[in-house]
Amino acid sequence: MIENYYRLLIVSHNCFSLEDSNGRTLAGLVKGWPKEMIAQFYTYNQIPNSNVCDNFFRVTDKQALLSIITCPIIGKVDKNESVQKSETSRIKRKRYRNPLMMLIRDIVWNLGLWKGKNFKKWINEFNPEIILVQAGDATYSLKIATDLATKRNIPLIVYNSEGFYFKIITILFQKG
Repeated sequence: MIENYYRLLIVSHNCFSLEDSNGRTLAGLVKGWPKEMIAQFYTYNQIPNSNVCDNFFRVTDKQALLSIITCPIIGKVDKNESVQKSETSRIKRKRYRNPLMMLIRDIVWNLGLWKGKNFKKWINEFNPEIILVQAGDATYSLKIATDLATKRNIPLIVYNSEGFYFKIITILFQKG
């Protein structure tokens, strides 16, 4: 441990980024923390471009789904890698947010087949001492963080910078 700093694992949808509000908010939370004491597990298909961290592991929804049919998950992210146009986070595509799709998404993630040897090796090498999870509307990220904190017997901090838990959800009653 660097004096007065714990190894902090951040579990979130977005990575540290200068382009989106969640990425900037997360980076602001740990600004000044030694970057070698921070690692981030995230699930959105983008490349980090903030200087607060250099240790990333990404598993996207598509990769989690493909893991069911034994496609290996690499996960480790190089901030300097180039992103193919089809892989960028800025491509606008229709998001399917309905109760059935959200349930299927959680089931796929909760199967845990995406947690291969690369993920386990990455977690063990970093050996987090505390976990910060950025809560959102996907329950699987909370489960990932809770499972890791329980297994490692380390503290878990839940952080919410969005209004997900305070919105009145009417999705069940919408047409279309």
